[in-house]
Amino acid sequence: MDATAQLALMAKAKLVFETPGTFLNFPVLAPLSFPPSSLDFSQAAQDPAVAAALQDFSRAVNSCPVGSVSSGDGDDYLWDRYDSWLTAMTLAKSQLDPEDQAAYTAARAILMITDSNGFDADSPMVVAYKQCRDAAYAAQQAYTSAELTATSSGSSTALTTWQTVDEPRLRAAIAAAQADWANAGHKSDVESAQGTVARCQALMPQAIWAEWRKLYQPDIDCITDPATNSSYVPSAFSPSDLANQAWTTLSISGTEIATLVAGAPPELSAIFGASGTSNVTAISFEFRSASIVRPWLSTNVFQSRFWKFPDGTQLSDGASPPTGLWPAYIAAVVFVRNVQITQTNVASQPVPASQLLHLEMSRPMPSPLINRVASVVPHSSVQAAKPAAGLAKVAATPPAAAVRPEVSMRPMMFAARPALQTAHTAAPSTAAFSFLRLNSATYRTPPAASPPAVVASATTVTTTPAQTDNQITVLAFICRMLPKAPDPDPALVWSA
Repeated sequence: MDATAQLALMAKAKLVFETPGTFLNFPVLAPLSFPPSSLDFSQAAQDPAVAAALQDFSRAVNSCPVGSVSSGDGDDYLWDRYDSWLTAMTLAKSQLDPEDQAAYTAARAILMITDSNGFDADSPMVVAYKQCRDAAYAAQQAYTSAELTATSSGSSTALTTWQTVDEPRLRAAIAAAQADWANAGHKSDVESAQGTVARCQALMPQAIWAEWRKLYQPDIDCITDPATNSSYVPSAFSPSDLANQAWTTLSISGTEIATLVAGAPPELSAIFGASGTSNVTAISFEFRSASIVRPWLSTNVFQSRFWKFPDGTQLSDGASPPTGLWPAYIAAVVFVRNVQITQTNVASQPVPASQLLHLEMSRPMPSPLINRVASVVPHSSVQAAKPAAGLAKVAATPPAAAVRPEVSMRPMMFAARPALQTAHTAAPSTAAFSFLRLNSATYRTPPAASPPAVVASATTVTTTPAQTDNQITVLAFICRMLPKAPDPDPALVWSA
């Protein structure tokens, strides 16, 4: 597929999947493709191929996204940085009174249970909330995709069909999904409990820090690959049975390609250098988005205002776009399958999904969307501290890091790299704890709970289509920009 069609594809993906506070990051330099069976991470302890896929996926989603294109290399991962941040934090003093403690305990009981393996897990109410939330997101994505296709087609017939048939139908699907989220998903109850938990946590820094540290203990959570002697911390996605979920078809016509290229964001146009003409007359594929699951990470750390670094360093300055040590993280992923491409004088034909991301030109990497700055402490030198009696915190000030200028993506040549699928040795039995906890943190949607299919001329939802190349590929990572973090609350009581 030529550069112009690729630019149009990514421009449309940004329109469909980006929301305020997020941006897309495309793994074009290291495409990630998997057979569906390898994405069943619940089998990682038994199947070496699944363990290999889990490792590759975990490394990819825990790199720091700093632009529209992932560099696909480096060994700087969120789990190492998170460990060092927890060690370096200074906390405010706790001020939780008995009444707030009771409210916190009651709210947490709504949100969490202890599962059969002894792990904290989402309550049935929260599982239903997430299922219905994801269905609402999928309905909105289907609507946006179909709207863009119809309004950019240049066809009065397609526009009329959209206005009279597809738009009302898809809008009704959104309304139904939102109503389901409110009722079956217990949206009000869950979000009220979440608000109570957040309010009370701001008044109990030591206890919450201890929970964060308990969630991530490197000597337990890190898995070492015996083939490479490298370590990683597992991360997955929900719903975990994604291959059997409802997928939506995204289509791009030749006319739409020209429109999308003309309105493409400058940072993408600079990457592709597309001419605006393409021999591709149609692209279609099925997509499904899924949220990233990290049972070892509490993303509340990025919003909590009861901690700071002793030297005033920030993960994010909260600007738009942000700058900092780690100003964004990968929150979700967009998978694609069943790719069909039609070119001039060529019939529609299936192609490997990874070809959607294969860059065929050589061009320097442009400046990233966001920038990273010097580290607060060398992550490789920090030994995780264990809190005494479950509540003590680390008081030592970290060694000063050498200041370096803001880092932009270095110039690179765009060249396709093989997918990150390698023949790893089976995970050792000591990894069973991490695999088991990962499985406890994800959910599988029973068929009866799947959202109803919405079929329209511009957007078709199917459930179990035949795979053209038996591969599921990552089209993009949905990255969430951090607010100002840390953002210590001056109203709290801080140690002298």
